[in-house]
Amino acid sequence: MDEKLSKINQKLNKIKLRIKGNRIYLRGTLPPKPQDGELPRQYDLSTGLPANNEGINIAYGRALEMESRLILDRFSWADYLGEGIMGIKPISLWIEEFTEYYWNINVKTVKKEHYFNNAYYLHLRQLPVDQPLSEKIIIEYLTKLEPSSAIRQKRYLVYKKLLSFANIKHDLSHLHTKYTPAIERDIPTDRQIEKFIAKVSPEYRWIFGMLAAYGLRGHELMELDTSKINSKVPVVYVNSDTKTGSRSVYPMLPKWVSQFNLAERYIPESITKYTNVIDFGNVLSWYCKREMRKKFNQKMTAYYFRDAYAIRCALQGVDSTTASKWMGHSITMHQKSYLKFFDENHHERLWLNAQKKDTKTAPFTNNQ
Repeated sequence: MDEKLSKINQKLNKIKLRIKGNRIYLRGTLPPKPQDGELPRQYDLSTGLPANNEGINIAYGRALEMESRLILDRFSWADYLGEGIMGIKPISLWIEEFTEYYWNINVKTVKKEHYFNNAYYLHLRQLPVDQPLSEKIIIEYLTKLEPSSAIRQKRYLVYKKLLSFANIKHDLSHLHTKYTPAIERDIPTDRQIEKFIAKVSPEYRWIFGMLAAYGLRGHELMELDTSKINSKVPVVYVNSDTKTGSRSVYPMLPKWVSQFNLAERYIPESITKYTNVIDFGNVLSWYCKREMRKKFNQKMTAYYFRDAYAIRCALQGVDSTTASKWMGHSITMHQKSYLKFFDENHHERLWLNAQKKDTKTAPFTNNQ
């Protein structure tokens, strides 16, 4: 097949056939797409054809057609986007092209790859990838989601970008509803966390102990330096290959390091097989939900440990600037998304702690 592809490419001038994965693409320098400015640039256009002899023959015909249009100055993207000459493309191929386009205009780093996977790919892969992309199918999918939910707001923005990228006319404005965040959440107390970890399956005990004591994101366990966890200051280090880069993280509460035996690192094989950070985090969240429902009749995800860590930091006098650095997010995110779960009991404890400190402080006097 490689020999056949090479011979066909020798016959072509402006367009070449290229195989990526198991699909055939047409590569050439073309006029810019509507969103790509004014200068010509090199594109890889998916034909949707399989990489076999029959697919190569059909792709050759399409390449000749494209060359003819370029020579006669009759090339138009309208003929190649949506349901044009290239045929009806499934959503999976649009996702491939969108992903390639994204990395053509963004420098690929580990941090940005984490962002793309969470902000785009996680949502794109939820679509029926074997069906053709259309405004109708996006509307049908979005209407199934809770109108005021965060997930609908995120997917609305992502799918809108995908439709624009594919140059498919659309109007989704009636589906854009404002996200209404949860006002209340039952954040587990320290005692509840201790009970949970005591009852959780031993093979998962280190994982949830680390999430509770250090407030980590699930996937950060994959890239964690615990070499100093047995020292006087049991700090751990999240390395630079994660979403927010490298940082130091300190335990809250320190006693949990020994209580949960966190020096004995162990991640079961059933988890390590998930090398994708999204899948790794999702598996942890699913397991946590199942265990909490089964053993405590409570709804809780692995992220609740992180919420509890943020509250614990505040109650123990760690300022928001420091706590946000430990947790790997901005101060704004820390105050808006984590401390909003402070309840009346937390406020009372914070006030009482402030009074204890106040008794050790010299009283203010007016010397005038």
